[in-house]
Amino acid sequence: MTDTPMQSWHFDKNVPIAMLGGLFLQTAAVIWWASAVNLRVEQAERTIVALEKKLEIVSLQAERLVRVETKMDGVSSALSEVKEILRRPVPRP
Repeated sequence: MTDTPMQSWHFDKNVPIAMLGGLFLQTAAVIWWASAVNLRVEQAERTIVALEKKLEIVSLQAERLVRVETKMDGVSSALSEVKEILRRPVPRP
């Protein structure tokens, strides 16, 4: 079984070297661009992971801060009651 010129794929001698060089440069540029995009995506992923860790820490601190504020409100009201008691005149017998 012999391949006819229409069935086999090959470069013809009439294809200019500049076209082959252009195709090579275009392919190299696409590969370079794709690797640059991949690098930017990896950096973005690392940034997202770091921000998620910080967010987790901040949310834990926020919960603790709410508890401290609640306790401080109780302490403040108790202090106000103590001040009020101390400011009352003492009845003399």
